[in-house]
Amino acid sequence: MPPQATQTPPATEPKTDEAPAGSPPAQTTPQQPAKKGYGKRPVWQWVVIYLVLAIIVYGLIYYIWIRKTGTNGTTSGY
Repeated sequence: MPPQATQTPPATEPKTDEAPAGSPPAQTTPQQPAKKGYGKRPVWQWVVIYLVLAIIVYGLIYYIWIRKTGTNGTTSGY
């Protein structure tokens, strides 16, 4: 059985972008300037993220290399 095409009825009034005569002008919302920089996060959040990452990286560097080169507190001597 062939599918039946459904048709939408024609619009009774043509749609236009212009306001009808005698009506007040349409209110337009002011466009916000495009945000630049780091996007949607505030700067203080990025500072906190960078600090946390720096602490983690320093901790890994310390754990892998620096802690092995330290002294153990005993002195070999006389």
